[in-house]
Amino acid sequence: MPALGPKIKSQLSNDPDMRELVEMFVDEMPARAAKLREVLTSQQWKELANEAHKLRGSAGGHGFTSIGNVAAGVEDLVRSSTGKEEAMLAQIKARVDELVSMCERASV
Repeated sequence: MPALGPKIKSQLSNDPDMRELVEMFVDEMPARAAKLREVLTSQQWKELANEAHKLRGSAGGHGFTSIGNVAAGVEDLVRSSTGKEEAMLAQIKARVDELVSMCERASV
């Protein structure tokens, strides 16, 4: 299914020193999105928080502040939901869906 919405460009895409790194990061995004879906579907909450945490840091470092911010929101939501994830599943799923969509729209 194609990603809905506009492409999300790196704030570093015009930096010749960072361009190759940004391209590699964008190339990794489909795998990251698939991993987020996988751990959400299998309800591996700790792993979901960890994946969001990793994306939070790496997205910001590659000029994708908006993706990093949403990843931070996913991480914080999952960590604050410990013990009541089932009750908050719809909210967690909505946040992960937003993050996956952004990952799919990342562009150099």
